[in-house]
Amino acid sequence: MVFNEFSIKMFNKYTSHLNLLVAEKHDLPIFMDKKKNLLAGRTTHMNYKVVAIEEISEINDELYFQINYKNNVKGYFVPETSIILIPKEREQVKLVKDVGFDNSINTHLGIEDEEFEVKKSKILYSNYYAIYEGEVHEGLALQNMLVGFFPSKQIHPLKKIAKDFKVVEATSYYSDSGFINKIGEIEPSEQLFRSQYVIPDEKKLRFKNGKKSYWIAEEPTDVKYDFNNFRSTDPSEVLIESILYQYDDKLENYHSYYLKVLNKELKK
Repeated sequence: MVFNEFSIKMFNKYTSHLNLLVAEKHDLPIFMDKKKNLLAGRTTHMNYKVVAIEEISEINDELYFQINYKNNVKGYFVPETSIILIPKEREQVKLVKDVGFDNSINTHLGIEDEEFEVKKSKILYSNYYAIYEGEVHEGLALQNMLVGFFPSKQIHPLKKIAKDFKVVEATSYYSDSGFINKIGEIEPSEQLFRSQYVIPDEKKLRFKNGKKSYWIAEEPTDVKYDFNNFRSTDPSEVLIESILYQYDDKLENYHSYYLKVLNKELKK
């Protein structure tokens, strides 16, 4: 099964968002009830549409997804080649250097690799997980345009860090995180620089010098940080992570609203 029993129970118990990109190779029936007594429709009528998942049920070792079929009609079916989309915290990421565009999910969806060799060296945004064939992928975008889907194990996250540091060994610095466009050299000194982001997996550091931002290798500096850089590749774990993230986001929005109301009342 894609998800374990615990993650399914948590999703069904707590109100959280989960979507399905219907992309079935075969025309599958969608039933109005779990016993499959009434036919609601077929997947051929909704291929390549994103629908909300309302409930997940395990029946005879199969996972039935209850979805909003159309016009608020709900139906159950067992996805075979559809993609489960799981919201996650938006973050900046980089693809590993030797990543290729052609993989099972991009091929299945027919996504074109337009200018991928240029895009893959840039900082991209990850907004959601995509589960396909039991593997965790992430949907990556550049300037709000989808680049493609890539396995989480091929993605390196950027971590925000604002710390002063010194350069302790002579080193080069660059305008890009791929260390392609060299700007110059920095000699060791007592001068303090201010960090902005790090890529722990690549030991690279973005810093500000004047009004511009540059990239430098981490080793020639005295910067220190401690991040939990764990990135799960287990579908059940990322589902639980999403549920917690969505509740944290709701709680933060509630507190912001409550503070506005409270401040408004205090001004009376």
